Amino acid sequence: MFPGDPETGTGILQTQMSDIRHVLSAGHVDVAAGDTVEILYAVTIAVGANRLNSVTKLKAQAAELHMLHRTNLPATKMWLYVNRGADISIGKPFPIVVEARDEKGFPRRVSQPTTVSLQLARGNGTLIGTLIGTMLPGQNSITFEATYQGAEDTIQIQALRLWGMPLATSLSRPIRALPAASRVERVSILNLRGGTRIFAQDTLEIQFACKRADGTIDNSYTGTLRLHHIGNGKIMGDTVAQVLSGIATYRIAFSRAGMHLIKAENAELIGIAGDSIRVEHRLVALKYPRVIKVPVSGEMSSLPFVALLRLDALEPNATYRYRNLMGENARAIFPREPNFLALNPPFVSDLSQSYFEFKTDDKGSYTGWFVSELVGTSTPAQSLMQLQLNRGNGESTVTVPNADVGVLGITTPQVLVLRTIVGGGTGLVGIVPTVIDTMPTRQKIAVLYDTQDSTARPLTAAIIENDGLGVENKPQFYIDSVNARNGRFGTIIPGNYSPGIRRIEIYDLQGRLRAVATSPDGTWNGRSSVANTGASPLVLVFTGFRTIALPAPPQKPLPTTFKLGQNYPNPFNPSTTIPIQLPRTERVVLKVFDVLGREVATLLNETLSANEYLIPFNASNLSSGVYFYRIQAGEFVETKKMILLK
Repeated sequence: MFPGDPETGTGILQTQMSDIRHVLSAGHVDVAAGDTVEILYAVTIAVGANRLNSVTKLKAQAAELHMLHRTNLPATKMWLYVNRGADISIGKPFPIVVEARDEKGFPRRVSQPTTVSLQLARGNGTLIGTLIGTMLPGQNSITFEATYQGAEDTIQIQALRLWGMPLATSLSRPIRALPAASRVERVSILNLRGGTRIFAQDTLEIQFACKRADGTIDNSYTGTLRLHHIGNGKIMGDTVAQVLSGIATYRIAFSRAGMHLIKAENAELIGIAGDSIRVEHRLVALKYPRVIKVPVSGEMSSLPFVALLRLDALEPNATYRYRNLMGENARAIFPREPNFLALNPPFVSDLSQSYFEFKTDDKGSYTGWFVSELVGTSTPAQSLMQLQLNRGNGESTVTVPNADVGVLGITTPQVLVLRTIVGGGTGLVGIVPTVIDTMPTRQKIAVLYDTQDSTARPLTAAIIENDGLGVENKPQFYIDSVNARNGRFGTIIPGNYSPGIRRIEIYDLQGRLRAVATSPDGTWNGRSSVANTGASPLVLVFTGFRTIALPAPPQKPLPTTFKLGQNYPNPFNPSTTIPIQLPRTERVVLKVFDVLGREVATLLNETLSANEYLIPFNASNLSSGVYFYRIQAGEFVETKKMILLK
């Protein structure tokens, strides 16, 4: 790695102490799992009178090792590799390599044409194919392709010299001849995000095995297999894979949730779909409160749970029915303009009644508020929020019980458990006037933090419904806090929660941030929200609705030209990001190739609208080296280089 001569001081010298590891390449560049490869590796150690003299001795010993390996001894032996140590399949061609070696076992080139023939030394069947070949001067090996015809057996192959160099006769080791693969079935699924559950648009690694009739894997099978998909949506990624040692590996993603069947097959092997694969919707929490248990007493009522969520992997531009389900005592509240809609249980199971609707965007996503509230319960309880939805076109109802927890769109692989705290307490323990507000709409969502910034999860969230309507059949907490009176809204935090409220955000029912106010010490208009009154609940009621609304975010102009940016970081290990920009809607294909021009990954193969995009690329399954990524969008084609260092 650092060639240099410390005796003369020439060349590249390594002057810093470091860990320099050997990278040893040997044998064929396409060595597959199960191949037999012989490696000659010599290590020499020398100690001289001083360090420089030690180097001199090392160089002398290295020269002797080189001389030993390079000694021009004549080739006298034959060495056989039969199918590189793997079992062979009856009726299928397999390779046989005959190699010339000297008496010391080193590969040695022949000096004259040497013809070798193969024959079956053991076995009840026949060996067919091209079984005679000639090593020309300067060559040290020859490769045959043979086929064994017969029943299952253990065979042995013999190589004989017909004329030329006096090479000794060689016998291969016994090798099994087994029936060829007849079917293909799925053997493993790996969710590359690290979880066991499979979500739409997640990248998976799926393996199919070529199996014989007895169920064993045919590790000598070669060829390609194509994936076929059965179910709604489509599969993205690899649909054709090369079989290595009887296994074909695919990296794919499902475009939509649902039950999917996939099978791999080709013209001679039958594909078996196997069990259905359950693919779930990806539900991401953008804002949701922390779960704070509040000890309360008195009349039982409930604190509505409010969360801003995004649901992905639905059908684009489609209308869905939905409902938040929390059991028989769950009131479903739908915060959608022009007002809140509350639906009371019990609910039918198929969403034919008591539902609300939303429409996805052109990418099959929807972002909005989801609210649930327990009513009519007689004892304190906690319940899990569940989202039910379907297309309303006869398809079955799907329950989406979890999500990737995230704050402000930053997702982490956790299970989202949204819980409602049930409890009483109708008295207003503390009244904190504030200067937060307002927008012309009467329905709002207030999100409260115990920090001045919004990078953490909110402390709590509250519904503000100041519509002037009656509150008949509403829980007492709804009367006190949700249905704002005289411009007030309230929520519950523990009475001994010392940080207090330090940031308040006001959102409209579409999930857009409309106003924000902060307090460094939890004091609002001279009144502190920091409570030290023990364990009793504190109902915070905010009054005096007035704030400065947030300015509308500036609209970033759309790109005017096509562009493929340089990936960053570069070099990278193992992940990097590739920026692209499109001035108009186009079909975009983005692929990665190795230095030999072989395709190693397809990152994009879909129609994208005009915009700037950041495309992630994970090369954990690739080796270090130089790679090229190429984009084709309409008539625009461009290629750039990137370097993977592991």
